[in-house]
Amino acid sequence: MAEIQKLNDLMSEKQGRRHAIGLVYVLEADEGRVIKVGFTTDLAARIRNIRSSHPYYIDLFATYVGTLEDEKKIHERLRPHRLVREWYHPNEAVYDLFEDIYEYQFATLTSQPDAPSLTDDGFEGALQDIPIAGFLNKIA
Repeated sequence: MAEIQKLNDLMSEKQGRRHAIGLVYVLEADEGRVIKVGFTTDLAARIRNIRSSHPYYIDLFATYVGTLEDEKKIHERLRPHRLVREWYHPNEAVYDLFEDIYEYQFATLTSQPDAPSLTDDGFEGALQDIPIAGFLNKIA
């Protein structure tokens, strides 16, 4: 998270909050009956806040390095599946989007000459560090 804060400090000077780098997160609630997509620079605090105000158990489904603009693009893409505000009905189309993001990150990471191997302990972390903006710009 320290690297994210350093990047945010640089970005905020130039572009403002909409382009601040943080995490786009996906939560499942009520045993997978609803999905929430949001943005934060402090995931633990955000999950605590949501859990304290939600009657059902909240489970972290995925995180992506991204910006508020990236979150907005995901919301636009998921609009047909919206229940209310940032909450969505989980269905095949919704999960397909998250699978497509994962495949983009996987292809991006494994195409790098210094990429960790699939068996390396750091592979999942490196995968999650692939920004999603390139994918979202491609599908917009």
